[in-house]
Amino acid sequence: MRETIVNKKNDLSWIKNEEHKAVYYKDCVSPMDAKNSGIGVSRVMYEKLEPNGQVLPHTHNVGEIIYVTSGEVSLLLNGEWKDMEAGDTFIVPAGNIHSVRNRRADIASEQVSSFIPMANELTDINMCSDLVGEER
Repeated sequence: MRETIVNKKNDLSWIKNEEHKAVYYKDCVSPMDAKNSGIGVSRVMYEKLEPNGQVLPHTHNVGEIIYVTSGEVSLLLNGEWKDMEAGDTFIVPAGNIHSVRNRRADIASEQVSSFIPMANELTDINMCSDLVGEER
């Protein structure tokens, strides 16, 4: 049996993401945590975009779910910027170019980004569907 992992927010340090503009993150679920727990996620990050900060355009080889927890952001999706705010979620399939920028010049925005293998990469999609109550 695998052990439950607990990551307390005050024990996690903000790390500057050097690949982006004024972006910091904490690993809620690090890649090593994900591997050791055997869960079907690559990583979960709590991100902070400083005023006018931006996650620059990029892609992933996994899907990404981004939930905005505070602030106002714009999302680059399919070549167009869409305004989003706290409580909004966007789901980005693997390979899609995307970017997020903080629309505010006076306060930071925050979001949770979960990186998840695409459904065709999961070994038991039926089990995953059962867990979320989907009908097949």
